[in-house]
Amino acid sequence: MNGERKQKYIEIAKELLRKGDTSFVYTVISDSMKPLMKKGDKIVVVKKSFESLKKYQIIAFQNNTSGNSKIPTVHRIVKKLKDVKVFYKTKGDNAIYADKEFVKESHYIGIVDKIIKKNFVLNLNTKIGNMLSMVAYFLFYIKNFFKLFMYVLKNFFVTVFKKEDKIIFSDDLLILRQSVLTKISDWQKTVENGVSLLLPFIDVGKKVCDVSFGGGYCEESFNFTRKGIEVDYKNLSDTSENFYDVVICCRVINIVEKKEKRQDIYKFLKSLIAENGIILLSYIDKKNNSFIKIKRKIYKILYKKYDGPLSDDIVYANKYFVMKELSFGVVYNELKNFGFIIKDYKKNNNVINFLISKK
Repeated sequence: MNGERKQKYIEIAKELLRKGDTSFVYTVISDSMKPLMKKGDKIVVVKKSFESLKKYQIIAFQNNTSGNSKIPTVHRIVKKLKDVKVFYKTKGDNAIYADKEFVKESHYIGIVDKIIKKNFVLNLNTKIGNMLSMVAYFLFYIKNFFKLFMYVLKNFFVTVFKKEDKIIFSDDLLILRQSVLTKISDWQKTVENGVSLLLPFIDVGKKVCDVSFGGGYCEESFNFTRKGIEVDYKNLSDTSENFYDVVICCRVINIVEKKEKRQDIYKFLKSLIAENGIILLSYIDKKNNSFIKIKRKIYKILYKKYDGPLSDDIVYANKYFVMKELSFGVVYNELKNFGFIIKDYKKNNNVINFLISKK
């Protein structure tokens, strides 16, 4: 009997394979669609109109974030979006989060028609097959909801109650650490705003210096070197005397722990600038979670020898890196009090760019 049953499903699989260009057979290689599909199952994917697809149907598509464009992703549609074109939001039944990328028509391969398991074939086009598919989805939806809830709850308690270690401000990998703390969109906006502020002041023949990251080489200065403008690069400890028409200092004041250190940076910048020269000072004002601020203030009151982070310290991986939360108003007043003229500025959410000169 078992031999007959096995032969029966082999014949079904062969018939499906013979359908031609409108159908494809794949082997499931992950458990992202458990319990409906498991590793080793085979699925038959048939081509249907992209725009006619419906919520909760399971589709195969090329996912650019999967790391291997030749291996399709098979996930369920959880939302249909329509603007000028149709897009689909997808999610694995066994995943907590939906896929980051929407499925476009160019990514789409087809809809899952059948699931070939070891002992039976599940036809998703039948009422029973569709019902089993939906039951599997909603059972794991509830499971994943509670999994996500427990994950958020655990992180909340860690954030609110765990005492943080002593912070270390020195780090040889400042660019890497700050790139982890900074959103790509904020980083790009900083560059875009900084370049637009500097454009009227930079041309061939101007003396330009970059002291970003304590050693130069920021994207703002690269923008001008690509246009044939020479840029000198200095770190904050360079005492050689040179006077520049333009000084670029981006995302540096975030990475010092005290106001006094920022004052040292302002003094150094002022020593570099020629008469009538200008300085671009840019930074990203990232804010701490309010619970973290409250916790740190309580710990500072409770423990006389508390040496952990202060309320405005943004810490990555505990001992690795610190970035200060600096509001626009704080830096604006510091610059004015230090004797700078604020010629212009741009402020977009977390991204702040000042254009300053000496009095």
